[in-house]
Amino acid sequence: MKFLLTLLAGIAFPALPTSVGWFAWISLLAMLVYALFRWRDYQPAWNGREWGIFFTFLILIPLTSLFIGLRLSSDSARPLPGLPADAPGSALMIFSAIPWLLGGGLLGPIGAAVLGAFSGLLRGAWDTYSIFSIIEFAILGAWFSTNMRQRYRTPAYKLLRQPIVGALLLIPFHTLFYGAP
Repeated sequence: MKFLLTLLAGIAFPALPTSVGWFAWISLLAMLVYALFRWRDYQPAWNGREWGIFFTFLILIPLTSLFIGLRLSSDSARPLPGLPADAPGSALMIFSAIPWLLGGGLLGPIGAAVLGAFSGLLRGAWDTYSIFSIIEFAILGAWFSTNMRQRYRTPAYKLLRQPIVGALLLIPFHTLFYGAP
C-alpha cells in the first residue's frame, strides 16, 4: 500500500464493454431510472439553496475523487488482460464518497444519483477503467439517500437512518459491482 496524491498521473482510459456488457449496463441504467421513479416521494423540492449545494458538491467531486488516496497493491496479483498493469480499481480515494453521500442526505435520491454518476465517471476514467462505475456510484448514492429519508418505525430499522450505518451497508453491495464486466 502506498500513498497516492492524484490519479491524474495516469491516462484516462474508459474501456468500453462488450455487447453483453452493454446489455448489462443498459439494464442497470433502466433499473436505476425505475428506482428513482419509485422513490420520487423521497425527493424534496429544490429551491435556490439546494441548487447551490448541488453545484458546490459538483465542484468538489473532482477534488475528492481524483486527489489524496492509497494504492492498494498485491505482489501476487496478476493484471487484467487488455488493461494497464497498475491493477484497475486498486486506488482507495479517501474522500471520494463524501460529496455524493452528503448530497444523498441533503438533496434526495436524484441529486445523489447525479453526483454519484459524475464521481463514477471520473473514477471510471482514471481508476477502474470501466463505464460501470458511473451506474454503480449512481445506484449507491440513490440507495443511500432513500435509506436516509425512510420513516422507519422499529428501533432496529431506525439504525438504517443513521448515516454511518447506511454508508457501511453500501460496502457489501459495492463489492457486488466490483467485478462487473
